Amino acid sequence: MYVIGGVVLVFVFFMVYIFTKQVASVSLVQNGPFSLTSPNSIVSSSNFGSISDANRFLKNGAGTFQCFVYLDTLSRSGGAVGCGQTGGPKCSGFFDPCKCTNTSDCTNCVHVGYNSLVSLYGVYTLEVLTAPDASRPSSVLAQLSVKTTTQTMGTVVNYIETIPLDAIPMQKWTMITIAKEGRRIDVYYNDHFVSSTSLNNMIVGTGDGTIVVAGDIGLSGSIGLVRFDTNRLSVGEVSSVYSQLADTRGAPNTISTNVTGTTASMSANTAPFYMRVLTALCLDGSCLTVPQIHAPVIGQPFTREPEIQPTLGRPSPIYALSTEYA
Repeated sequence: MYVIGGVVLVFVFFMVYIFTKQVASVSLVQNGPFSLTSPNSIVSSSNFGSISDANRFLKNGAGTFQCFVYLDTLSRSGGAVGCGQTGGPKCSGFFDPCKCTNTSDCTNCVHVGYNSLVSLYGVYTLEVLTAPDASRPSSVLAQLSVKTTTQTMGTVVNYIETIPLDAIPMQKWTMITIAKEGRRIDVYYNDHFVSSTSLNNMIVGTGDGTIVVAGDIGLSGSIGLVRFDTNRLSVGEVSSVYSQLADTRGAPNTISTNVTGTTASMSANTAPFYMRVLTALCLDGSCLTVPQIHAPVIGQPFTREPEIQPTLGRPSPIYALSTEYA
């Protein structure tokens, strides 16, 4: 009898421990969704209960950041960036650790051609290559750059270390998980393990004052269900979180993901008439303005506007698509 009672008591304490550990571990959840079309601070210190809570992921040895991301198709034309140069990408597309100019300035280590999808504390940056690079046919389409530090003979040196990742799926919601413990960083897409990397140096413990900045000029899409966890989640725990937060289509089930409007805009200075006809993507024509072509109305004749000649010397995309979500 005493043995059975003891077993039951141990089981109860174990379940209480597990439950409280899981509940207490999540320190913040921001639902959203938030637009990715320009840099926006979506999490600040004021969203946390205290400054120590706000900096817990940065300063603690372990922690997990998660978010759901939806990337639209990207219409920017490809570019070319010279490879094999000091501080730049290798011709394979990978980046070696880049030594910062000093402890506060790492602008010399900017990855040309990449857009910042989400930045944490100015220390972790998830980047995506938004257009093909003609000079690097095997270039990495997504990567995580991390600001690290080392001290030699009393001198502090900072680096930008880069972790190559698989391409983030387009036009579908993807849960991205960044779990860290010490110098080890694990990355997941949905419930799939993508990368586990041990950095060469220690991650810096001082950020730029921001918590989460998401979006960049050149991106289109949304980010939502941003959450921090004070523990480094395991593979099983990441899978469990994903099954709880995603519906059968992989979209987050606690925020609205319905398309409320689609805008197709064109540059009247660069688009010839036959290309401007593509503005019919607007469907009902409500988002189109002169001098763009208007969607034809049934029963009325189709009218053509005057041809507009391209303006030379000013490259710009022929058209761009962007989608807004509720």
